[in-house]
Amino acid sequence: MRKNKAMILVLILPLLFGLSLACSLLVPKAADDPAIEGPASEEVLVENKIAFQSKRDGKWDIFMMDTDGSGVVNLTNNPGFDDGFPCFSPTGGRIAYSSNRDGKSDIFMMAADGSGQANATKKFGSRDHESAFCPQGKKVVFSSDRDGSWDLFIMNFDGSQQENLTNNDQGHDWEPAFCPQGKKVAFSSDRDGSWDVFIMNVDGSQQTNLTQSLDSVEETPCFSPCGEIIAFTSNRDGNHDIFMMDTDGSGVVNLTNSSASSDWGPSFSPDGTKIAFTSDRDGQWDIFMMDIDGSGVANLTNNPHAPDSLPSFSP
Repeated sequence: MRKNKAMILVLILPLLFGLSLACSLLVPKAADDPAIEGPASEEVLVENKIAFQSKRDGKWDIFMMDTDGSGVVNLTNNPGFDDGFPCFSPTGGRIAYSSNRDGKSDIFMMAADGSGQANATKKFGSRDHESAFCPQGKKVVFSSDRDGSWDLFIMNFDGSQQENLTNNDQGHDWEPAFCPQGKKVAFSSDRDGSWDVFIMNVDGSQQTNLTQSLDSVEETPCFSPCGEIIAFTSNRDGNHDIFMMDTDGSGVVNLTNSSASSDWGPSFSPDGTKIAFTSDRDGQWDIFMMDIDGSGVANLTNNPHAPDSLPSFSP
């Protein structure tokens, strides 16, 4: 992994790599029986919320707050283990996330109020993390090392019918994001020698490098609600900033353009007028919000005691 990528991942390394490497990688590629039964299939709908990961209670947990930063609640409240990478379902009724509570990193599901927490990938001996719901809410794309390198897989939200989409043995594929129309998936990959943002069809075909960087890190893609814009993180201008581009890789614009901080992990608001992101510009990693043109930046979490990162808007 490149040094710059490692710097960005410093907040999530315990969840990704602080696990036993003795897990067997000789696992089946697909499962027909659901891994989740019972409470996790229930939805609890929420609106005007942001989910994020934080260490404010000692370990990484999934928290939720109002879009103005008020009403912060710990959803997972899982002492002794790490939970991260939250992602809302299209209805706002479920949250997918990663957890190492069962001995390795797995994809979990829970209702949006934190109830019904269940492991969707437990039966596999691999490490699984960073998930994204399809717009219909029935499928989830996630990253897994079960075939030797990190690939993107797709499964039903209950954990059944897991299939490798990228089948890439030349590098690592991470950080999937579904297009709102459900036909495309953006992701980050280092298969071409540096970290870039790629796009592919939902069946894994036509994998295309959008950023084609040489030395910079391009990562954490996120589609706008209209599906015509991708926000992402890049250090092409020196520091890590939030950029936007068209879905063909053209029209790249630096939104944060900060020489004194690192900004990363964007998430669009449902109406497409705001972007939430992570930044250390106030001395600690916090969740910030800005207008889509980069103006009106505001610190939502203002938490000087522990890092907050990776926001995800509810629909």
